[in-house]
Amino acid sequence: SPYENNYIFSKYVAEKLTNQYRKHFSIIDIRIGNVYSPTRLIRPDLVPTLMHSLIINKEASVWNFDPTRDFIHVSDAIDAVMQLINTEYSGPVNVGLGKSYSVKQMCDILQEISAINISSKQIPVTGHMKYLHDISLLKSLINFNPKYDLKDGLIDTYQKMLNFYEHNELQQYEE
Repeated sequence: SPYENNYIFSKYVAEKLTNQYRKHFSIIDIRIGNVYSPTRLIRPDLVPTLMHSLIINKEASVWNFDPTRDFIHVSDAIDAVMQLINTEYSGPVNVGLGKSYSVKQMCDILQEISAINISSKQIPVTGHMKYLHDISLLKSLINFNPKYDLKDGLIDTYQKMLNFYEHNELQQYEE
């Protein structure tokens, strides 16, 4: 349901709006999965929040281990978007790895990388509990070959963010 929360509703409204303009313009609605990357900003997103907590506080927790997501490294998302721009396609398209990982699986990888335990507060979450992109359309439109699986992407992100911390390059995110 598009009315499940404000975030989902905003995506629904944006696609309805682009459908109206698609009669006059070529528009690609890019539905990117849970994109993550190294960032100097202390942001409220799951992966950067965990990274900062692991690096700065030497501990971390999540609301819940159960949700599954299609995580994608920003480099792979950018590659897909740049290739899509050079197509004649107009319409919605999913960009992700086409693989679903639980928050627990992601946390297990981060624990292995950081040697720091991540706990679950077992707080119910809103939105979809299972989220996986069907990327068959994407693969039919472009030559999509992601460089990062989840583990390699998290290793890259953690090492770069650790470097930001060591060089005091972090900034607070402001909405």
